[in-house]
Amino acid sequence: WDEYLRSRAYISPAVLFCFNAGVWGYDEWLPTFQRMVQEAPHAPIVVTSYNECEAIDDSDAIADVEVPITWQWTMEANPFASRSARPSHHDRVLHENAYWQCFGAK
Repeated sequence: WDEYLRSRAYISPAVLFCFNAGVWGYDEWLPTFQRMVQEAPHAPIVVTSYNECEAIDDSDAIADVEVPITWQWTMEANPFASRSARPSHHDRVLHENAYWQCFGAK
């Protein structure tokens, strides 16, 4: 996001998608979300997750963003999720984009 934001190719987005981003596992996401909200306050941010457990963890991490946000919708099953399942190392079934949630600037 930072590189794109500084580039001459930057166009203010209508919506921002973070597919299976693993927000809960990467500290870099919180400052990135803060910049997204500040630089593109009109653009909703949609975050997808592989399963419900990751979606809960992602939601908890998003709640730590240090700028005011508002939820467009909280974590829920994504009706557009992949129907193809694949195993994980933790005996959980994964589906691409199985859950989603959306937030933006307050």
